[in-house]
Amino acid sequence: MRDLGAIIRAKDANAIITGGEEWGWTGYFDSGIDQENGNTDDRDAHGGANWYDWMLDQFQQYETENGTRILDVLTVHFYPQGGEFWSGSTSTEMQELRNRSTRSLWDPDYTDESWMSCCYGGKVKLIPRLKEWVANHYPGTQIGITEYNWGDIDHINGATTQADILGIFGREDLDVGVRWEAPAIGTFIANSFRMFRNYDGAGSKFGDTSVSATVPDPDEVSAFASERTSDGKLTIMLIAKTLTGATPVTVQLANFTPGSSIQRWELDSDNAITQLTNLTPAGNAITLTLPAQSITLLVVSEVPPPTLTATATSTSQVSLTWTAVAGAANYEIQRSVNNSAFASLITVGTTSHNDSGLTANTTYLYKVRAVGGGLSAVDAATTTVFIDPTLTAGTIIKAAHFNELRTAVNAMRASAGLAPQVFTDTLDSSMKIKLIHLTELRTALDAARATIGLSTLTYSNDAKVKAAHVNEVRTGVK
Repeated sequence: MRDLGAIIRAKDANAIITGGEEWGWTGYFDSGIDQENGNTDDRDAHGGANWYDWMLDQFQQYETENGTRILDVLTVHFYPQGGEFWSGSTSTEMQELRNRSTRSLWDPDYTDESWMSCCYGGKVKLIPRLKEWVANHYPGTQIGITEYNWGDIDHINGATTQADILGIFGREDLDVGVRWEAPAIGTFIANSFRMFRNYDGAGSKFGDTSVSATVPDPDEVSAFASERTSDGKLTIMLIAKTLTGATPVTVQLANFTPGSSIQRWELDSDNAITQLTNLTPAGNAITLTLPAQSITLLVVSEVPPPTLTATATSTSQVSLTWTAVAGAANYEIQRSVNNSAFASLITVGTTSHNDSGLTANTTYLYKVRAVGGGLSAVDAATTTVFIDPTLTAGTIIKAAHFNELRTAVNAMRASAGLAPQVFTDTLDSSMKIKLIHLTELRTALDAARATIGLSTLTYSNDAKVKAAHVNEVRTGVK
C-alpha cells in the first residue's frame, strides 16, 4: 500500500489517495493475514498493534522521512451485521433495528446489537473512532466510509434510515461517504437523497454549514440542521422513525429569528416529495406534526438582524441606536473593550441606549440583537472629544488635531488587539504637519477597522493636509 501511494503521488501531485478500505469491524483491528489464518501471529510480530494503528504509523513515518504525504483519506467499509442490509426484511423488529443501529456510526454509548458486540469493546462509534485513530497516529488525514448500506431500498424504512445516515455524516463531519450501490431513480432511497440534494426539482439543497440540533430520542425522531450559505436560510431535516402514529413536534430555534413563513417539504410512505402548506412560527418556536415514517424538511428565512450605530457623545458616554426587528420585544446589547470577548451589557425594550461611565480616549465595540435572534454587525465608538469639533475649509490644521487623532487611532487599534502605531515625529505647536503624518494615521486606522470588521474608508487626496482629511479620520474613529 505504501509503495502504491508513492507511485500515485509521483504521477499526480494532486491525486486524492484513499487507503485502508477494510471490509468491516474486525478488519480494522486484525491484519488480512491474521484474519485468513485465524491467529494473531502478525499482530504479535508487530508489538501487538492493531492493524489500522500500525498502518497509519507507517504512512506517518514515510512522510517524516520523505516529506511527502501518500495517504489523504483513511477509509473503511461498514455494513450493519444484524440483517439490516442483506435480509430484505421489513418486519417490525427489523425496521426498529434499522432505526437504532445507525447509532453505531456515532454513539459512544451504543453497544452494537449484532455479533460485533463480541470483540473490541462492542461499541463501534465508527466516525469518532476514525477521528481518534487519525489524531493519534497520522494527524491531518481525512476520514471516509467508502462502502455502506442499510438495505430496504423499496420501503420507507430504508428511506428514513438513509436520511438519518446522511444527517449523521454531516453532523459528525465525515469527509467522504459512498453508498454501495447507487440507488435507482425513483426508489425510496433515491428520494431520501433528493430531500438533501434537490428537494424541489430545481437544485435546492440542504445547507452546507452544520448547525447544532438535539432531540430527546433519536430512535424515534432524529433532527439535523444546517445553514445554506448561498442565501442564509436555515434548513432543518426531521426524520420520524416511528412505525405507526403521528408525532407532534416543536422546534425551538436559538440565535435565529425566523421569518413569518416557513417552507415545508415531505417524503412519506407514498414515495413522493411534496411541498406542504407553509408554517407560521410562534416567536422562535415552530410547531408541526410528523407522519409515521416520514422525512420533513423545513426551510427557514431569518429576519434580518438590527443595524447598529454607535456614536461617542462625550469622553464617558456612547449613544447606541438600531433599527427595529419585526416582532421583537427586547434587545440584548453586547460590548467589548481592549480586545476582550464580547459580553452582554444590558437588555432593553427600546431601540436605543446610552452607555455611560466610560473611560476617555478608549474605543468600545458593540453588537445588538433581538433576544433570541441573530447579532448585528459590529460598530465602534471612541470616547475622544476633539478640540475645534467643527473643522471647515478655512481651519488651520494644528499639531493638537493630529495628536488627539493619534490617541484615538491607537485606542481603536487596542480594541482590535493590534499593537500601538509608532508615529513619525513628536508633534508640537512649532512643527508643520506633513503628508506622512496623515498617511500614517490612515494606514494605522485602516488596519484596525479591517480587523474589527468595519467598512473600508474612502479618503480624498491632495498635496496638502486639509481640514477635510482630518474630518475623514475623525469619522473613522468616532
